[in-house]
Amino acid sequence: MSYKLILMNKVSQFLILVFFSSVIPTNAQIVFIPDASFKDKLINHSPLIDTNMDGEIQVSEAEAYSDAIDVSGTSAVPGTISDITGIEAFVNIDGFLCDYNDISELNLISNSALLEISSSNNLITSINLTGNSLLRTLSISENPLMSIDLSSNLDLFFFQCNFSNLSELDLSNNAALQFLYVQGNQLTTLDLTSNPGLFIVNLDDNQLSSLDISGSPLLDFLFCRGNELEQLDLSDNANLRRLDCKSNSLLTYINLRNGNNDKLIIDGAQASNFEDLSALETVCLDDANSAVAAYITSQVGHSVNFIEDCALGISEVNEAHFYAYPNPVRDILHLESKRHILRTELYSLTGQLIFHSKDSLTINMASLPSGIYFLRIKDALNFEGIKKIVKH
Repeated sequence: MSYKLILMNKVSQFLILVFFSSVIPTNAQIVFIPDASFKDKLINHSPLIDTNMDGEIQVSEAEAYSDAIDVSGTSAVPGTISDITGIEAFVNIDGFLCDYNDISELNLISNSALLEISSSNNLITSINLTGNSLLRTLSISENPLMSIDLSSNLDLFFFQCNFSNLSELDLSNNAALQFLYVQGNQLTTLDLTSNPGLFIVNLDDNQLSSLDISGSPLLDFLFCRGNELEQLDLSDNANLRRLDCKSNSLLTYINLRNGNNDKLIIDGAQASNFEDLSALETVCLDDANSAVAAYITSQVGHSVNFIEDCALGISEVNEAHFYAYPNPVRDILHLESKRHILRTELYSLTGQLIFHSKDSLTINMASLPSGIYFLRIKDALNFEGIKKIVKH
């Protein structure tokens, strides 16, 4: 054999060797999974991921797997996973469940096919969901998480983050949201005006001083106990069936007049709750003499003013800076104002106009029945004021 032929054979063998050395490792490349507990869960996973049963996860096996990965522990037998490095190789999974472990960081930016994430009862302080635009369900309760960015998760319809450390939450991009559970956080404000599909909302045990849920006409259940709410307006929530606003010690006024008070559940295991509302003064209802009114009175445990004209139910406004005395009154009610009074109106508890005058500074209430009345005035600068008047 000539030297030239030998040389050509050597070159051919070398090229073949180079070819296979470049192809074989790519197909057989092993996913780097440094956490032994995580690797063990993946190797023994059901459905099967390690299809060649070699005790390793090849890149090809990770890419071929498109179901959900479940590496969760339980409350009785917690897992010990602390590092999920390697999850980035599973680019086609549609779910990742890792509850009851020791994970502190959750970065799933490479898992763009995810529809569901459940990572409750971990040590998570950081989570990256910017690559999960298809995500629909997210459960991440009982983690020391202080903030979360959901701006990329436009299809999210279920979000649960109970008993964590959230002090703020931006849901302005989550118009598809239907179920919201953020009990036991540190929220002082929450804007829900961009979430028209909300169906069940649990805001218990936060520090909310106000709540605007007027843009959620489908709302069915609202839990807001243990907050610092002063007023609660549910007049645009005609489908509301259950309201639990227990233990809002600052709550003075509830507007429940939505045209469908008969839907409100007031008996059984799912009954609405109005207990421990020591400051509650006024509730506006469709019918001030309804069974709902009687139920609220029995729950609150003290006298409540039930009205049907909700314009009279706001907390006492005194932009007109006027005074009415004596209050309580038996006969003549006197008015004083820093500015000329243009109009005076006296309303009954049900909203009936009883007295009106353009410039009177006295109202004779001697013949009126004992009870609660509302006095409204307008002054020369068109400022209005409303006061509750008690008639003995």
